[in-house]
Amino acid sequence: MQYWNESKTILLLSDGLDSRTLHHMYPTIPTITFDEPKESKRDYMKEQVWKLSEVYDHVMAGNHKPYDIDAPGAAVHYKKHAHFIVSPLEPLEKHEVIDLAITHGVDIKATTSCLRGSNPCYECAGCLELAVGWLDGIIPEGDVAVMLSGGLDSYVLATLLKRIHPTVTTISVNNYGSHVDADINIDMMEDIYGFGGPCGPMRSTVKVLTEMYDQVWTGETKNYDLPNAPYRPQKMNHPVYKAPWIEKTKDYVLRIADYYDIDVSHTISCSVAPWKEHCGECYGCKERGLAFSNLLSWQQIHGGR
Repeated sequence: MQYWNESKTILLLSDGLDSRTLHHMYPTIPTITFDEPKESKRDYMKEQVWKLSEVYDHVMAGNHKPYDIDAPGAAVHYKKHAHFIVSPLEPLEKHEVIDLAITHGVDIKATTSCLRGSNPCYECAGCLELAVGWLDGIIPEGDVAVMLSGGLDSYVLATLLKRIHPTVTTISVNNYGSHVDADINIDMMEDIYGFGGPCGPMRSTVKVLTEMYDQVWTGETKNYDLPNAPYRPQKMNHPVYKAPWIEKTKDYVLRIADYYDIDVSHTISCSVAPWKEHCGECYGCKERGLAFSNLLSWQQIHGGR
């Protein structure tokens, strides 16, 4: 239940996703921005918040529930210091804030989460938290493998994971994804893992690899309502198996590629000839086309890029 008066509340607005989402949720609340010095942000912001409390009944901040990430640059949680702070996002984790931002038409591409500058460094708390948010709150830990099929989803997943967890091993699970580089391809599997390939469906391969890695990630996504859709599980119960987008459709993955400038033009999603080109008729091709169309429509409606 809302416990603040919007006419007597001011929103701390930054370039970050959290405050921009609040601005879209509460467009009538006045905003204020600070050009704070990066090296003393915590103390500077606390000082400014206390000054605002002398003018407004409430100060709204974009605090949310943090992940357990060990990285430099912890966020300032104002509510711990003052009763006049309101934080509507406080019960939510970053992946839930991302979903809320999309629902409210926030141009996520125009936001900046990096604490070191406008471009992602992939090392500070802001960058890692956003990346984990895109990964549905799953934190890559330990010895991590990513399955590469040659398609769009697995390529975006592998690229993002490598940027925040550089020791990731990418594994090609078929012999027609040569257009996407992998650390280990299908022909190397027998020497490295003791079995050769092709070794059946991707999930059969994953089952073997779960005994060799702490985490095995795949880019499987939720089907669109299109004819001849393949079987895709709705959830995974194996603790090592990580499928962050299993409840998301492909346009969500395209948002990630767009945000991080990941070029997916060389990936092939075709179900008929994935080693060659897109046929334009199979489910994989139609799914890819619909994903691009959906994202473009959303951007046109909400004014995004």
